[in-house]
Amino acid sequence: MSRGGFFRRFPVLGILDFRLLLTDRLIAPASVGFSIVGVSFAVLKVTGSAADLSYVLAAQIAPSLVFALLGGVAAGLLVAAAGAGWALVLCGIGMISTIPMLLAIRGSRPVTGPETTAAGPDAAGRSMLTELREGWSEFRSHTWLWVIVAQFCVVMMAWYGAFSVLGPVVAREHLGGPAAWGAITAADAFGLIAGGLAALRFTPRRPMLFVVLTGGAVAISPLSLAMVLPLPAVCLASFGLGVFVEMMMVQWTVTMARNIPPDKLARVSSYDVLGSVMAMPAGALIAGPLGTAIGAARAQYAAAAVIVIASALALIPRDVRTFRSGDAPRAPAPEETTAALEAV
Repeated sequence: MSRGGFFRRFPVLGILDFRLLLTDRLIAPASVGFSIVGVSFAVLKVTGSAADLSYVLAAQIAPSLVFALLGGVAAGLLVAAAGAGWALVLCGIGMISTIPMLLAIRGSRPVTGPETTAAGPDAAGRSMLTELREGWSEFRSHTWLWVIVAQFCVVMMAWYGAFSVLGPVVAREHLGGPAAWGAITAADAFGLIAGGLAALRFTPRRPMLFVVLTGGAVAISPLSLAMVLPLPAVCLASFGLGVFVEMMMVQWTVTMARNIPPDKLARVSSYDVLGSVMAMPAGALIAGPLGTAIGAARAQYAAAAVIVIASALALIPRDVRTFRSGDAPRAPAPEETTAALEAV
């Protein structure tokens, strides 16, 4: 396929600002991959305590592992060969290297139209409280939206504690240490990349049902560790989950872009992100002491049960089960989809 044909197929890649943003999103999370493995095993080496690791990870809620392939593969090998300190140094270097790309993004001028004209010249001077109130009103007006955000608040809390806190403990005691943990996170990153490619051809008829069921499937992650499956099996589970999680994120982003008014999308996305991750520090704080008290395996089984229950409850509203792809009132413009991706 020629370059021109490629850009016609994926027109958003023809936007320079989007390419810069995409590059940043590739490098920064990959750099964090060093930190994920490095911090975990540095704390375990110094203190030997899962509870202490809870406190550290609660204070360092890492970004999503989307496209963390290089960091995940290199984080485990580097920690095993040279120690956790060098992994953290490379994490910092990688994060700093993205600053020039972000500064190079010019952005675009606000699009004017009937809505902005009707708002009047004082629209830009509205208070932050007003903006937040309007965003909240739009957020709670969509049952499928706030229900699924509430589901993922619980899912992410349970997953983060069981995987990020207790996962390194299981890897150190049963799977081979930091190299094994790096392989697991790298397998997840492979899955995310494969899922992104699969999402180009995959459109479920009931996208919100797919999102909720994928959230329930996250229970596979702590279950594979609680059962102390062989490392290849754990990596395979991480890969498969990564595929479905990335396809789910694409469906979620597109659905929001299609169904939320463009002038409210950024504010609604803020509530989405806040609601989804705000309980993750609590999950980290709970997991370590709980794992110490009842054992890592039992704590991970409990986390899996919480994930499944929260996902089952999210299926109760009819809006979630019956929402169809064709229900979207319009197709999103490329700049609206880009704005949604930036807000995630």
